[in-house]
Amino acid sequence: MVCRTQDKFRQKSWTRTIVYGDLSREEFLAASQLRWIQYAAAGVESILYPELVNSRVVLTNMQRMYSPTISESALVCS
Repeated sequence: MVCRTQDKFRQKSWTRTIVYGDLSREEFLAASQLRWIQYAAAGVESILYPELVNSRVVLTNMQRMYSPTISESALVCS
């Protein structure tokens, strides 16, 4: 399900097992069924809540996805 508003996401997040994107600490705590977060950025520092770190929820990011693009841009600009 794609949630087009933050309110819709908050209403549905507690039943989701997978989230693509970002979620606040409060949303994470409310998502009792959550098992996997696919974060839409390479850096995950802003989402590493202690509760997430100590949970069994799998957190993946886009690190490998952005690496080739960044290196190609660096070569073109140099």
